[in-house]
Amino acid sequence: MTIALPPAAVDELASACGVTADRAAHAAVALLARRYTGRAMQSVRCPDGVAHFDLTADGTVHELATRRPDPDPASSYADEQLTDLAVLPGRDGALVVHGCPDELAAAFATDLATLLSVMAADPGRSTADLLPDSAYERGRPGDLAALHGGPRREPTGWEPGADTISTAFAAQVARHPDRSAVLADDGELTYRQLGSAVAATAAAVRAATGGTVGGRAALLCRHGATTVVGLLAALAGGRAYVPLEPSFPAGRLVHILADSDADVLLVDDAYADLARRIAAEAGRPDLTMVHIGAHTPPVDLDELVAALAGPAAPDDPAYLLYTSGSTGAPKAVVQSHRNVLAGVANHIRNFAITPADRTSVLTSFGYDMAVTDLFGAILSGAAAVPSDIRAHGLGHLARTIGRHGVTVYHSTPTVYRYLLAGLGEGGRLPSVRAVLLGGEEVTRHDVELCRRHFAPGAVFVNGYGTTEISFAAQHHLGPDAVLDHAVVPIGHPLDGIDVVLVDAAGRPACLTGEVVVRCAHVALGYHGRPELTASRFREYRGTRAYWTGDVARRLPDGRLVFLGRADRLVKIRGYRVELGEVESRLAALPGVGQAAVVARDGRHGKEIIAYVVPAAVSVNPNGLRAALAEALPDYMVPRAVVILDALPMGDTGKLYVRALPEPGPALPAQRTGGTAVAPDELEQVIAAAWCDALGVAEVDRHTAFFDLGGHSLLLALVQERLQQALGERISMLRLLEFPTVAGLATHLRAARPEARPSAAPAARGGHQAADQATKAESVDAPNAAAAGSAWSELDVQPVTDPGHIAERMRRRRAARQGSTERVETPS
Repeated sequence: MTIALPPAAVDELASACGVTADRAAHAAVALLARRYTGRAMQSVRCPDGVAHFDLTADGTVHELATRRPDPDPASSYADEQLTDLAVLPGRDGALVVHGCPDELAAAFATDLATLLSVMAADPGRSTADLLPDSAYERGRPGDLAALHGGPRREPTGWEPGADTISTAFAAQVARHPDRSAVLADDGELTYRQLGSAVAATAAAVRAATGGTVGGRAALLCRHGATTVVGLLAALAGGRAYVPLEPSFPAGRLVHILADSDADVLLVDDAYADLARRIAAEAGRPDLTMVHIGAHTPPVDLDELVAALAGPAAPDDPAYLLYTSGSTGAPKAVVQSHRNVLAGVANHIRNFAITPADRTSVLTSFGYDMAVTDLFGAILSGAAAVPSDIRAHGLGHLARTIGRHGVTVYHSTPTVYRYLLAGLGEGGRLPSVRAVLLGGEEVTRHDVELCRRHFAPGAVFVNGYGTTEISFAAQHHLGPDAVLDHAVVPIGHPLDGIDVVLVDAAGRPACLTGEVVVRCAHVALGYHGRPELTASRFREYRGTRAYWTGDVARRLPDGRLVFLGRADRLVKIRGYRVELGEVESRLAALPGVGQAAVVARDGRHGKEIIAYVVPAAVSVNPNGLRAALAEALPDYMVPRAVVILDALPMGDTGKLYVRALPEPGPALPAQRTGGTAVAPDELEQVIAAAWCDALGVAEVDRHTAFFDLGGHSLLLALVQERLQQALGERISMLRLLEFPTVAGLATHLRAARPEARPSAAPAARGGHQAADQATKAESVDAPNAAAAGSAWSELDVQPVTDPGHIAERMRRRRAARQGSTERVETPS
């Protein structure tokens, strides 16, 4: 499309700089192209050749217009749009810009006229930031709450005095004392019961610490109501909470405890011993420890609300969340009460959350996703539904969602895909009206899965954020929204947030660049890391901002597309490839359960490698490649498709790319020879369930499930398969405690002599039996009675966390001698 340059503006700039109109126009067009693309090297075609501009460094407008043309740049482009711009005479003699794509032309023309005027007005001005605001960057979202069937409103109960998390929670206790607040694996609490437990635990902390306020309180306890009570008690005492994830290695917990300098450690019975051990290893053997769950007789509601308010000020730290550090040691992000409330208010408004809602809380409380999910519920009168996937598996999660009627679901895409794979083709969770995914790239296939498995009018949301800001942008897709991208955009910046894309020099770029989040509510910084804080949190145009290190592209309608950290946008044989598009195509093929696509260095440059977890049957890698070749250009077809038992996940639930194996030659599955012990019928059934979940032909009788590549999500599939075959449900705790085929069979024969394979398999995923299954898991916990005593007057039934069992398993594996006995599944 052609764009007419305004003759008067061009002449004015040429006169101000003492150059010809052509030279002035070339300089302005090159400078605007840099503003759009973030690319320092620019080329503009003209009648007598090509004018090249190296705009890496900034000088004055006059210097740019009068300097000699630069040599032909030999560099790769950061963004490949606007690479064929030309300034040529039009029919009437006026200069015309050619080569601007149609979708950019209107904004580019507006910005070019503005830039010419600014340059002519002051030729001595630096070229660094002549166009702070571009016409291309002005797109904003509409009313997101309307998509969710609700009016745009402020969270209820947030009176002017509710300026901390504690006072906002106290307001909800006063407003909804008898509504459900937490529906967890370890207990169900109303707002009054939750408030009572919080007040009692906060009082115990004051008594144990001599009444001191402020500082930090570490938490080491099970994922559920216990943690909610503990962190709210810390806040009520004026302390920032520091979650310790029990599944982390002890060394990491020791580092976090020592680095945070917490003055009190809140624990539950399941992790009291571990708490004492890590405190001693952190050099804090005398650290004050308080058990969560102490309570007092019911008190007057007004007295309870007053006790919950706490002494914290809005700008005091609310929590320290530890994230991976570039040096190998985790670093703590510090966030304030005021900033948490700002993010939560956005969430409640945009999702139209009301007291009738129930929201999932699936990630560890040590990650910011749990902050949004928990406080989005209990600061709006809704109910939070924590579920410990690691302890109970995805089958339990599906039943929990169905039993409690979860309405707002939130997880990483990886967990989401495993959950839906376990449901089966016809499985549905009809209570879910909104699905929110974040933390990884989201594809068109994920949206299609939402429309297949949740409520008919469910809204799908792709969110983008970091621990340092929580959510910064979201893309809300209604049930009839057109899916126009293979990789789903992350949407528009949320209210009160400005997302700026910048080039390598920190200058704004319209199309592609590093994501910089400008907002008054970004994190306070990194605990004890002033230099790192100063490098990542800086003022940008008068507002505090956070440099994320992520890369995004802005679409013409203002939506952002997340490109990762430069590793999802690759060049294959000179062609630009978005790996998300290949991944989306692969995930949609028959027989594919989960898929991941990466680019690796091969003998002849970058090559695409795909990884697939079959859905329920085996798949042929060559067949998958052939199917992709039918839909994609040859340079986008993976060099190899590697079949895996499971996609590796990190602690946050995200795909762990570095753990993906290198592709090797495709070999047919072979059975291992040697002497094998003939298993009985029960062992055959257990082995068949393992082989089905792991995707292998045989398993060793004495090798633990996790040593064979299993994980908690696959163990949940084993649980489902065994229930079908045996007609009874084996708890996740027992599957963890007896992690080998031989061991589990021995346990079942001793505990249930009548246990035999059932001739009539139970229905898969039967939510009808959810209450019975949950009850069975509760009574199966070896310490359930002891754990329940502290909660008896709060009407909760805790399930003991299996962390101590997992620790025992690790010790057993370290001492176990190798065995070659294998169980082969019948052909």
